[in-house]
Amino acid sequence: MTESAALRASGTPVCRYADRVPIAIFLFVNLLFLLKYAPRYTSHCGVAIGLYFLSVIGAITLLPKVMTRLSERRSRMAILGMCAFFSLSYLIILARVDRFQLRVDRWSITTEFLRILLGGSYPYNAASHLGGSASTFPCNYLFALPAYFLGDVGYQQILGFLLFAFVACRRWCDSGQRAIAICLVGTSPSFLFEVAARSDLFTNMAFVALLIHALDRQGSTRSTASVTAMGFLGGLVLSTRGVVVFPLMFYLGGYLRMSGIRKTLVFAAAASATCISTILVFVLWDPESFLHVFNPFMIQSGQIPTAILVPALILSVLLSWSTKTVERSYLLSSIVLFVLVAILWIRGISAAGFQDPFHHFDISYFQFCMPFCFLSGNWSVLPGGPAKAPVPPEQAIEMI
Repeated sequence: MTESAALRASGTPVCRYADRVPIAIFLFVNLLFLLKYAPRYTSHCGVAIGLYFLSVIGAITLLPKVMTRLSERRSRMAILGMCAFFSLSYLIILARVDRFQLRVDRWSITTEFLRILLGGSYPYNAASHLGGSASTFPCNYLFALPAYFLGDVGYQQILGFLLFAFVACRRWCDSGQRAIAICLVGTSPSFLFEVAARSDLFTNMAFVALLIHALDRQGSTRSTASVTAMGFLGGLVLSTRGVVVFPLMFYLGGYLRMSGIRKTLVFAAAASATCISTILVFVLWDPESFLHVFNPFMIQSGQIPTAILVPALILSVLLSWSTKTVERSYLLSSIVLFVLVAILWIRGISAAGFQDPFHHFDISYFQFCMPFCFLSGNWSVLPGGPAKAPVPPEQAIEMI
């Protein structure tokens, strides 16, 4: 049993503020989306915000009570029914929302990148319908291949939602906690916009959460070969966006304690080699274009100023060493990613003026912290209520 599992089984609350901070982050991020987009559809923006907040409080309060009255079989059916209902709803959104109406081009550059790649040409010269460039690392596009073959890269967001639901159900044995996570993410304005815009930020972090979950379940008993295999998967996840370094870094502190330095170095080496290899393919494919015309490092390195990035990395290293449980790594991921994006947002609007706080910065980047908010602590009570520890993972596995 891992150290995280032992603390969960003992009933010790693993994150002191896990029932407060993530809720505040979740509400604040969705408030931003409502303030930006609700006025486009209703003149009663304040009423819409109030109703949404009441619905969140109602879900946190009532869903655990409803789910505990159901038998184990019926609670599982209810969870599956929620996942199916939301997935169908997202299919309807994707079918009805004109992707060209929203000035978001992540779907466009992903589609164009994969079209050019599958046509046998160098893809990093691709441009979106808005003139955007391929700004992420290779595997971010390769993960979208199944959705691309289905005809719409927007389907990837459904996969991201289902991945999150899977991790939440494995993470929590309590059916009320599962229902809260699935319902609040499934109905959140920030995620609904993510679906409509065919963005991939939430899905990217869902892959990271799945990797961390798999590493934590693996424990310290696996062979070097299995650790190497996990390192390979970790490298593929690293080769999506640079920001995924933060949640992985937070978890590796606990992983080092659990698995020892040798296995940690094996994992890190395999992940680094895999990530570098996926990028090196494109460097060797067209060195002139990659090194002198355009490559994803040009945008990835420019999104966070060095004066912010270096202190954030140093702080993350220090915090990772204090991380003993997977819950704390999720909590730190949600807080640090939120603070990092918030700093960039405030920096952007202070430079451009406060008249339009949403015009000069893409608030969709706040999606980076959303999956971790629901995996870091107990949501089945309101802030200040009694904490209820998760059920040991062995029982959780049996119930899924």
